[in-house]
Amino acid sequence: MNVILENYKMLQEEIKNEKIKKGKQLMQDGHIAEGLKILLKEKVLVPGATEYLKHPDAKVRIAAMQYLIKAKNEEDFLEDMVHDENPQVRIKAIELYFDYVPASNVSKFLEFLLDEDYKVKIKAFILLLESGFFEDTKKFVEEHNIIEFKDIFTGDSIDILKDESVPKKIKVTLLNYIVMNMPMSEFDEKYFDLYKQLNNDLKKQLLIWISKAPETEKRLEKLWKIEGNDELKAIMLGMARSKIVEEAELIDLINETKSVKLKKAILNYARRIDSLNFIDEARRLINNDELAEEAAAYAISMLDYEALNINRITEWLESKSLGKIRKALAGIKKLKYEEMAPVIYNKIIENKKYPTNIRTAAINTIKMLKLPEYANDFMKLTNDIEEDLAVRETALKAVARLDPSLLENLHNTPSV
Repeated sequence: MNVILENYKMLQEEIKNEKIKKGKQLMQDGHIAEGLKILLKEKVLVPGATEYLKHPDAKVRIAAMQYLIKAKNEEDFLEDMVHDENPQVRIKAIELYFDYVPASNVSKFLEFLLDEDYKVKIKAFILLLESGFFEDTKKFVEEHNIIEFKDIFTGDSIDILKDESVPKKIKVTLLNYIVMNMPMSEFDEKYFDLYKQLNNDLKKQLLIWISKAPETEKRLEKLWKIEGNDELKAIMLGMARSKIVEEAELIDLINETKSVKLKKAILNYARRIDSLNFIDEARRLINNDELAEEAAAYAISMLDYEALNINRITEWLESKSLGKIRKALAGIKKLKYEEMAPVIYNKIIENKKYPTNIRTAAINTIKMLKLPEYANDFMKLTNDIEEDLAVRETALKAVARLDPSLLENLHNTPSV
């Protein structure tokens, strides 16, 4: 095997071992749930993990369930955990039960509807309907006179969707069931009238369904013309991957609406359809703190050097807004501002006060600029055992991209 590849894998393993060490230390220090999550991610087997199912802390019991299911493919314990004294543990156990236990014995699934806690009942009811057990659930609800759900099966569906006393989660589940069982040949005929009868929350849910169906833009275009709510218009624009409304209308709308959410959606939509017609609006709105990030994203996509000039990039790198810093880094990468690399390295990468994801984004920016002169600096970060593990891992990948020859000789690499 190539010595560079061998050494790269060795350093990767070293960083992984540090993560495992951290996970085990967290468990020893009593932070069991956090430790289990790390060890699960690193696919490490934990001896005696089943004992944590009896831990007095509910968060630990939940983490133990997730660990045993995903790391060890065990699910027998769920039979006991669905009867745990804590409702949140029971809810998680029921979710895992539906995901991992074969559905051949539906009677066991239906028993969850008899739980004493209302939130547990709701979760079980939703999962049953989502899993296709509509008729079984209906029969069970009627036989056991479960009053919370009885009207769902006896009343008119539209009336139930309009009834403010019915919990939102139940209405969403019922709406999903209606749409799931609507033949596609009838969908175009019925979805429009159904949409007009729903409140805004349920309209959002129906829009999600429409976004997953064929000819999404054709249906969104039709709904756009009747919808007066800015938030729903923003959602439609967010779902569209091609044109659903004339750009001139959107230019007027971005200047007239008071909705920040809609203004953001228009900028993102313009970027997605690759329209150059919003440059003036983006240049104006980039000075608005609430809209600066979306305006910058549009400017980056359009390679607008005027909107994202060096002065603005420098100013944003000095900002206390992490969003502005991210967009500054994205701008530097896309617009090839190589002269900003020293600022990125000295101000952000070397400064441990910044969040890890900002520092790793800064490393990736220099990596994408293909500046090999920073490879030695990244090698030092990789070998720094006091450094954040995610930073070390990102730095290692940058070294491999910028100057793999540095991985040929690792005599001074610290051991784990």
